[in-house]
Amino acid sequence: MEIVTSWERKGIEIGRQEGHREGRQEGRQEGRQELHQEATEALRAILLDVLTTRFGQPSQSAIERVRDINVIEDLKSLIHSALTANSLHELDL
Repeated sequence: MEIVTSWERKGIEIGRQEGHREGRQEGRQEGRQELHQEATEALRAILLDVLTTRFGQPSQSAIERVRDINVIEDLKSLIHSALTANSLHELDL
């Protein structure tokens, strides 16, 4: 029969609490990464839709350049610029 001391019980409880806290932090981080990825994909789709609406089907190289953009603020800026640009060339795509 194994006897667990109060110190061991306390250590086990502290370990559980730390594991729970670390798990929540990891879950939050994963959630933020997922949200960032979803937002980035949505903004890429919006940008490509705006480009297609304004200028016709973008070239494959322009599409690939848009897909390579991973910074949300850059995508937002390009969307705003695409709304007033006179050509894809002005957007450097």
